Amino acid sequence: MRDDNPNGELSIAVLRLLFQDARSWWYHRCLREQGMVADARRRERHAVCRHVDDLRQATMLHVGAGGWTLYRDQGRLEGHGGMEDLFVQAALAAGVPVLDSTEAADATVRALVKGPCAEDEPVAALHYAQALGARVYNASRPGDSEKDDATGLRATATATDSPEARREGHVRCDALSPQCLSDYRRQEMSRRIPAFTTGVDVWGYFATNLYSHGMLPIVLRELFQNSRDSCRQIGQDPEISIVVRGDETFKYGHIVCQDNGCGMDEDAIIDELLCLGATNKGLGATGGFGIAKAVILGGCTWWEVQTNQLYLSLDHLRERRPIEEADQPRQGTRVLLRYDPLPKHDPRHHKLRFSSWDLAEAISWLAHCDTPCAVDVYVGQQLQRWRLDGLRTGPETVVAEGQKARTRWQLHQIPALDVEPFRYTSHRGVQRTRRVDSAGRLFVRLSGLVQFTKRLSNHPDAWVLDVETEARAQDADYPFSLSRETLSDVIEDDVDAALEPHHRNPLTSHRRQFRANDCPKTMYYAGRWLGREEETQHQRAADVDDATLRASAFRQATQVVGGDRRSPLGFQVQIKGVDRTGRNISAPHNLRLLAAWAQVVELIVLANKVEEQFGVGFVFDADTFAERVSGGRGVFYLINPRAVRLASSRPDETLIKMFVHAGHEVAHSRYDHGEHHSSYMGELLNRAAAAFAAEQRRLARELSGRDDSPLIERLQMELALS
Repeated sequence: MRDDNPNGELSIAVLRLLFQDARSWWYHRCLREQGMVADARRRERHAVCRHVDDLRQATMLHVGAGGWTLYRDQGRLEGHGGMEDLFVQAALAAGVPVLDSTEAADATVRALVKGPCAEDEPVAALHYAQALGARVYNASRPGDSEKDDATGLRATATATDSPEARREGHVRCDALSPQCLSDYRRQEMSRRIPAFTTGVDVWGYFATNLYSHGMLPIVLRELFQNSRDSCRQIGQDPEISIVVRGDETFKYGHIVCQDNGCGMDEDAIIDELLCLGATNKGLGATGGFGIAKAVILGGCTWWEVQTNQLYLSLDHLRERRPIEEADQPRQGTRVLLRYDPLPKHDPRHHKLRFSSWDLAEAISWLAHCDTPCAVDVYVGQQLQRWRLDGLRTGPETVVAEGQKARTRWQLHQIPALDVEPFRYTSHRGVQRTRRVDSAGRLFVRLSGLVQFTKRLSNHPDAWVLDVETEARAQDADYPFSLSRETLSDVIEDDVDAALEPHHRNPLTSHRRQFRANDCPKTMYYAGRWLGREEETQHQRAADVDDATLRASAFRQATQVVGGDRRSPLGFQVQIKGVDRTGRNISAPHNLRLLAAWAQVVELIVLANKVEEQFGVGFVFDADTFAERVSGGRGVFYLINPRAVRLASSRPDETLIKMFVHAGHEVAHSRYDHGEHHSSYMGELLNRAAAAFAAEQRRLARELSGRDDSPLIERLQMELALS
């Protein structure tokens, strides 16, 4: 305290500010509103006593963008508020050195004021911080001398209890006598503040039960993501290397991950790395729950971290030693995780170990991230290296996209990556090969980093779901689960709907992978509907006009041209893709093909009592044999005469092809592709086989033009009149 005030006015001003601060507390105000004034006063006096003791031990007060921190001889005190805070004003009045870095580089200044400091260090640190742009108050405060104690806060009790102070309206505070302060420190300050704490080994049990994937993919995912985020934080191009060194059985060993990022200081290690649930990650970074560190540090038997100039290991926690300075400072962070055999009675015995399958999956995840990295794997003395360039997607690979709330997503279909498999020779001399999968898998990425993957089907392509969100991990609209191994309900249904066509029809999807926005021109010819008049729940109808359901699943927009014309065949006809063919639809042999196709489909529908009205037509698409189209205009069964190679000169062969394709498409009136669809198709063809055999000869003669049916005669007459 300043010693130029023998009358104690400065101390009275400090107490006035402290009492105003105590009265402004929410709980104290509630007590006064409820009439419990005596209890409120008692609590306020205790609060002032505690703050008086804090100020007497204070070496420095740092005010930053996130609040203030008071550095004391023993520990520190933190609070919200800036320079206008009453406690900060009281510290200013008490002569405590105050450092205001709200307009300066807060992280840089904070490193200078980690207290307690030596006698001469606070003033030097304050002057250096002032040169960095921070504001400094009371910088010339002397050390904790006996003169300060005699005229400073220790004299406040007698000053406020004087008659002059009472006449001036100051609050009487008998509780601030030296004896009362001593009793209060003994009874209140000696009590520990309650807080949730966990032992060192608890993290391991928590980590092994949090994730459903194997240990290796999750650990490498979290290490890689932390490294990428630390590089981005300082605008550095990531240089990330991962080394996995296993024994000859590849069950135990260690993992090393190092980067060139920003690293961590001592406060970040203690307050964030070693605090479960704490995180400093903002928008654009992965994670945010603050629990992945449990699988990194708790999911191994021993670990060490070297970051910038600091070194920390599991031994420091077990032996309760402070963080050390590294022998060889480095830029960035280096993390070493060791996996040793555990006793069989330990529940983590089968979980905290390496697996060749898990390693192959982890490499697959890293290969589909957008950031390059290097991976070296040792199995005994055997070495295999991967240099992954990072996978970047573009607008040309997008097949679907959407947005809900604050989350945007894009679904990309890309050629499967050709990644070298994981090969090694086991300790028994057996050659092992573990494939690094890409084809037929969906890789879900957050901000470009793979969070999890799942298998779609035997699809020849790979799928990447890029998710960008402005929601934080604790928000209700965050698109991932707690472990980030599944999507939340925010976008899961939309993504599943976009993937369903490709899951059901992998071969068609592969051929059409970049034609999602294709819009074929379509013509309609009005007439009567074929089939039975009744409609049942098996009939499908789209909710959008002029949209089709490609191969029973692909939704595809169409462009209607030419308006509605009168059908020359008398029944509903749709010609899809008229801009892709030079075929003359009105030619007699094409009309005979349409007429035969209509009779074959109707034969199967009536023989199986499928209650559905429909039309028929042609589809001209290089990827389609036949399809069932359900739209706002109704249901149409289309066949591709070019792909199926229909020819009126080979009527028997053409009719058999029509019969098989018609059975396949009619089965889609009830089921999508799958076991149920195949079984239902077999039932349809079995029931219609006898009727088809009875009509095959007649249909063949009509198709070849040897028998002019009444339908064809009327057709030719209408064509001549038109």
